[in-house]
Amino acid sequence: MTVKIKVDRKTHAIECIKGNIGHTTQDRAAELLHRHAVEPTTWYKLRRFFKRLSTEISARVTLAADYHNERFDEVPYIGLEEHV
Repeated sequence: MTVKIKVDRKTHAIECIKGNIGHTTQDRAAELLHRHAVEPTTWYKLRRFFKRLSTEISARVTLAADYHNERFDEVPYIGLEEHV
């Protein structure tokens, strides 16, 4: 079974439902979608989880890098000085 649902981007209203299923099943699918009773698929949940995880990891890495850069700025520079 394949069902394609076209939704208006501005008003979020259902424009049409096309698929190789019967009209009654299409009407039930439209009702569930309208009531927001449709559960996301497992793959969509996993994709959303990994996207949030990567965002969280990158934020924590950036925070740690900023912390270490501040610590390195406090260390006095010891080395050869340029005399031109």
